[in-house]
Amino acid sequence: MTATPALAPPLEPDANPAVVIHPTVGRDWPEDGLGPVERLAAELPAPGALEPGSWLAVDGGHRPRAGVLGRLLGSPRAEPRVHLAVRCTALLARGYELVCADASGVAYGRAPPPAVEPD
Repeated sequence: MTATPALAPPLEPDANPAVVIHPTVGRDWPEDGLGPVERLAAELPAPGALEPGSWLAVDGGHRPRAGVLGRLLGSPRAEPRVHLAVRCTALLARGYELVCADASGVAYGRAPPPAVEPD
């Protein structure tokens, strides 16, 4: 039995994400995972809501199963429901920096430092 590795952004392997998002997409989300970026971006916290320099992780999420029994048992599918490209683009669109992904397909974005007003 293999242990699940701890979440750590590949650009700073000693860091831990401050927040982990597990997006849930509806039945209308495309099977290929390439749904609307703006819909996912709206689910992400604003970068200013996190400490500057902290990481946000976004996994592939899951599609809810139909019916009461399906919701109780959960989805047996392990593949991501939201494509990695959509997750990374949503992080960029929301304003995160150093967007990257690890070998497991988890997307990461770092909250940028506050903007410095010119004198």
